[in-house]
Amino acid sequence: MNPNSSSLNIVILGLILLTAWFLILYLTGIILYQKWPYQKEWMRKLLHIGTGPVILIAWITAIPRTINLGIGILTISSILVNYRLMLIPIIEAIDRRSYGTLAYGLAVTILLWFYWPKEPTSIMAGLMVMGFGDGLAGLLGSTFSSPCWRVWGQRKSIIGTLTMLLVSIMVLVILSTFSSMPINYKGIINLAVTATILEQLAISGWDNLIIPLVISYLWQVCILPLN
Repeated sequence: MNPNSSSLNIVILGLILLTAWFLILYLTGIILYQKWPYQKEWMRKLLHIGTGPVILIAWITAIPRTINLGIGILTISSILVNYRLMLIPIIEAIDRRSYGTLAYGLAVTILLWFYWPKEPTSIMAGLMVMGFGDGLAGLLGSTFSSPCWRVWGQRKSIIGTLTMLLVSIMVLVILSTFSSMPINYKGIINLAVTATILEQLAISGWDNLIIPLVISYLWQVCILPLN
Protein backbone atom coordinates (compact mmCIF):
# COMPACT_ATOMS: atom_id res chain seq x y z
CA MET A 1 0.00 0.00 0.00
CA ASN A 2 1.18 3.52 -0.80
CA PRO A 3 2.48 5.22 2.41
CA ASN A 4 0.65 8.44 1.51
CA SER A 5 -2.59 6.51 1.04
CA SER A 6 -2.08 4.79 4.39
CA SER A 7 -1.51 8.12 6.15
CA LEU A 8 -4.60 9.58 4.52
CA ASN A 9 -6.68 6.63 5.69
CA ILE A 10 -5.48 7.17 9.26
CA VAL A 11 -6.38 10.87 9.11
CA ILE A 12 -9.84 10.04 7.73
CA LEU A 13 -10.28 7.52 10.54
CA GLY A 14 -9.31 10.22 13.03
CA LEU A 15 -11.89 12.64 11.63
CA ILE A 16 -14.56 9.94 11.78
CA LEU A 17 -13.64 9.17 15.40
CA LEU A 18 -13.72 12.86 16.33
CA THR A 19 -17.12 13.32 14.69
CA ALA A 20 -18.48 10.24 16.44
CA TRP A 21 -17.06 11.40 19.78
CA PHE A 22 -18.63 14.86 19.54
CA LEU A 23 -21.94 13.27 18.54
CA ILE A 24 -21.80 10.97 21.56
CA LEU A 25 -21.09 13.94 23.83
CA TYR A 26 -24.00 15.91 22.38
CA LEU A 27 -26.48 13.03 22.65
CA THR A 28 -25.31 12.25 26.19
CA GLY A 29 -25.82 15.91 27.09
CA ILE A 30 -29.37 15.85 25.74
CA ILE A 31 -30.15 12.72 27.77
CA LEU A 32 -28.73 14.31 30.93
CA TYR A 33 -30.67 17.52 30.33
CA GLN A 34 -33.94 15.64 29.78
CA LYS A 35 -33.48 13.39 32.80
CA TRP A 36 -32.15 16.04 35.19
CA PRO A 37 -33.35 19.38 33.77
CA TYR A 38 -32.45 21.29 36.94
CA GLN A 39 -28.79 20.23 36.77
CA LYS A 40 -28.00 22.79 34.08
CA GLU A 41 -24.28 22.82 34.80
CA TRP A 42 -23.88 19.13 33.98
CA MET A 43 -23.99 19.66 30.21
CA ARG A 44 -21.16 22.18 30.33
CA LYS A 45 -19.04 19.98 32.57
CA LEU A 46 -19.70 17.04 30.26
CA LEU A 47 -18.24 19.12 27.42
CA HIS A 48 -15.26 19.99 29.64
CA ILE A 49 -14.49 16.39 30.43
CA GLY A 50 -15.30 15.14 26.94
CA THR A 51 -12.92 17.59 25.26
CA GLY A 52 -9.96 16.01 27.06
CA PRO A 53 -9.69 12.93 24.81
CA VAL A 54 -10.14 14.95 21.59
CA ILE A 55 -6.46 15.95 21.34
CA LEU A 56 -5.45 12.38 22.18
CA ILE A 57 -7.48 11.11 19.20
CA ALA A 58 -5.98 13.82 16.98
CA TRP A 59 -2.46 12.89 18.16
CA ILE A 60 -2.84 9.14 17.66
CA THR A 61 -4.33 9.56 14.17
CA ALA A 62 -1.86 12.32 13.19
CA ILE A 63 -4.47 14.81 12.02
CA PRO A 64 -2.63 17.66 10.23
CA ARG A 65 -2.21 21.12 11.72
CA THR A 66 -4.37 22.85 9.11
CA ILE A 67 -7.32 20.54 9.72
CA ASN A 68 -7.07 20.88 13.49
CA LEU A 69 -6.89 24.67 13.28
CA GLY A 70 -9.82 24.67 10.86
CA ILE A 71 -11.88 22.62 13.33
CA GLY A 72 -10.90 24.99 16.14
CA ILE A 73 -11.91 28.09 14.18
CA LEU A 74 -15.16 26.43 13.10
CA THR A 75 -15.88 25.55 16.74
CA ILE A 76 -15.34 29.14 17.89
CA SER A 77 -17.56 30.44 15.08
CA SER A 78 -20.29 27.96 16.02
CA ILE A 79 -20.11 28.99 19.68
CA LEU A 80 -20.43 32.66 18.76
CA VAL A 81 -23.45 31.90 16.57
CA ASN A 82 -24.98 29.85 19.37
CA TYR A 83 -24.48 32.72 21.85
CA ARG A 84 -26.37 34.97 19.46
CA LEU A 85 -29.14 32.68 18.23
CA MET A 86 -29.25 29.97 20.95
CA LEU A 87 -29.59 27.20 18.38
CA ILE A 88 -28.44 24.69 21.03
CA PRO A 89 -29.70 26.38 24.23
CA ILE A 90 -28.80 23.55 26.62
CA ILE A 91 -25.10 24.40 26.22
CA GLU A 92 -25.64 27.84 27.76
CA ALA A 93 -28.61 27.00 29.98
CA ILE A 94 -27.13 28.12 33.30
CA ASP A 95 -28.21 30.65 35.89
CA ARG A 96 -25.19 32.94 35.57
CA ARG A 97 -23.38 34.88 32.91
CA SER A 98 -20.46 32.87 31.61
CA TYR A 99 -18.20 32.91 28.58
CA GLY A 100 -16.71 29.56 29.52
CA THR A 101 -17.66 27.71 26.33
CA LEU A 102 -16.16 30.44 24.15
CA ALA A 103 -13.06 30.64 26.36
CA TYR A 104 -12.54 26.89 26.09
CA GLY A 105 -12.83 27.00 22.30
CA LEU A 106 -10.29 29.85 22.18
CA ALA A 107 -7.93 27.88 24.44
CA VAL A 108 -8.04 24.83 22.17
CA THR A 109 -7.41 26.89 19.03
CA ILE A 110 -4.56 28.96 20.55
CA LEU A 111 -2.82 25.86 21.89
CA LEU A 112 -3.11 24.13 18.53
CA TRP A 113 -1.59 27.20 16.88
CA PHE A 114 1.44 27.29 19.18
CA TYR A 115 2.14 23.64 19.94
CA TRP A 116 0.66 21.38 17.23
CA PRO A 117 2.09 19.06 16.06
CA LYS A 118 5.54 19.50 17.65
CA GLU A 119 4.48 19.42 21.32
CA PRO A 120 1.12 17.64 21.63
CA THR A 121 1.78 16.79 25.27
CA SER A 122 1.83 20.51 26.10
CA ILE A 123 -1.66 20.85 24.61
CA MET A 124 -2.92 17.77 26.40
CA ALA A 125 -1.49 18.95 29.73
CA GLY A 126 -3.48 22.18 29.60
CA LEU A 127 -6.69 20.70 28.23
CA MET A 128 -6.71 17.60 30.44
CA VAL A 129 -6.15 19.64 33.60
CA MET A 130 -8.96 21.97 32.58
CA GLY A 131 -11.25 19.29 31.19
CA PHE A 132 -10.98 16.59 33.82
CA GLY A 133 -9.90 18.74 36.78
CA ASP A 134 -12.34 21.61 36.48
CA GLY A 135 -15.06 19.43 34.97
CA LEU A 136 -15.09 16.90 37.82
CA ALA A 137 -14.61 19.68 40.39
CA GLY A 138 -17.76 21.36 39.11
CA LEU A 139 -19.75 18.14 39.08
CA LEU A 140 -18.72 16.91 42.52
CA GLY A 141 -18.71 20.36 44.10
CA SER A 142 -22.29 21.03 43.01
CA THR A 143 -23.55 17.52 43.82
CA PHE A 144 -22.12 16.98 47.30
CA SER A 145 -22.34 19.38 50.23
CA SER A 146 -19.16 20.69 51.81
CA PRO A 147 -17.92 23.96 53.34
CA CYS A 148 -17.95 26.65 50.68
CA TRP A 149 -17.00 30.27 50.12
CA ARG A 150 -17.24 32.89 47.38
CA VAL A 151 -14.45 34.50 45.40
CA TRP A 152 -15.56 37.49 43.32
CA GLY A 153 -19.12 36.16 43.36
CA GLN A 154 -18.15 32.63 42.29
CA ARG A 155 -19.06 29.76 44.63
CA LYS A 156 -16.17 27.48 45.60
CA SER A 157 -16.18 24.43 47.88
CA ILE A 158 -13.78 22.13 49.70
CA ILE A 159 -14.84 19.12 47.60
CA GLY A 160 -14.53 21.03 44.32
CA THR A 161 -11.16 22.53 45.21
CA LEU A 162 -9.65 19.23 46.38
CA THR A 163 -11.02 17.50 43.28
CA MET A 164 -9.37 20.11 41.04
CA LEU A 165 -6.03 19.64 42.80
CA LEU A 166 -6.01 15.84 42.98
CA VAL A 167 -7.39 15.21 39.49
CA SER A 168 -4.88 17.66 38.02
CA ILE A 169 -2.03 15.74 39.65
CA MET A 170 -3.48 12.44 38.46
CA VAL A 171 -3.92 13.44 34.81
CA LEU A 172 -0.43 14.95 34.60
CA VAL A 173 1.11 11.79 36.06
CA ILE A 174 -0.88 9.69 33.57
CA LEU A 175 0.22 11.97 30.72
CA SER A 176 3.86 11.60 31.76
CA THR A 177 3.49 7.81 31.87
CA PHE A 178 1.64 7.67 28.55
CA SER A 179 4.38 9.80 26.96
CA SER A 180 7.14 7.57 28.41
CA MET A 181 8.52 10.51 30.37
CA PRO A 182 10.14 10.34 33.83
CA ILE A 183 7.55 11.52 36.34
CA ASN A 184 8.56 14.87 37.83
CA TYR A 185 6.33 14.80 40.90
CA LYS A 186 7.51 18.14 42.25
CA GLY A 187 6.89 19.90 38.95
CA ILE A 188 3.51 18.21 38.51
CA ILE A 189 2.37 19.22 42.00
CA ASN A 190 3.46 22.81 41.32
CA LEU A 191 1.43 22.83 38.10
CA ALA A 192 -1.60 21.35 39.84
CA VAL A 193 -1.44 23.92 42.66
CA THR A 194 -1.14 26.71 40.08
CA ALA A 195 -4.21 25.42 38.21
CA THR A 196 -6.18 25.17 41.45
CA ILE A 197 -5.32 28.74 42.44
CA LEU A 198 -6.28 30.04 38.99
CA GLU A 199 -9.57 28.13 39.18
CA GLN A 200 -10.34 29.92 42.44
CA LEU A 201 -9.95 33.27 40.71
CA ALA A 202 -12.32 32.43 37.86
CA ILE A 203 -14.53 35.23 36.57
CA SER A 204 -17.32 34.61 34.04
CA GLY A 205 -15.75 31.36 32.86
CA TRP A 206 -12.46 32.83 31.63
CA ASP A 207 -10.54 30.26 33.67
CA ASN A 208 -11.35 27.98 30.72
CA LEU A 209 -8.90 30.06 28.70
CA ILE A 210 -6.36 31.04 31.35
CA ILE A 211 -5.77 27.63 32.95
CA PRO A 212 -5.07 25.67 29.72
CA LEU A 213 -2.73 28.38 28.41
CA VAL A 214 -0.79 28.70 31.68
CA ILE A 215 -0.51 24.97 32.34
CA SER A 216 0.52 24.21 28.75
CA TYR A 217 3.19 26.89 28.93
CA LEU A 218 4.49 25.68 32.30
CA TRP A 219 4.54 22.09 31.02
CA GLN A 220 6.56 23.32 28.04
CA VAL A 221 9.15 25.26 30.05
CA CYS A 222 9.25 23.37 33.38
CA ILE A 223 8.55 19.71 32.62
CA LEU A 224 9.72 18.96 29.06
CA PRO A 225 13.26 20.41 29.43
CA LEU A 226 13.96 17.89 32.21
CA ASN A 227 13.40 14.94 29.85
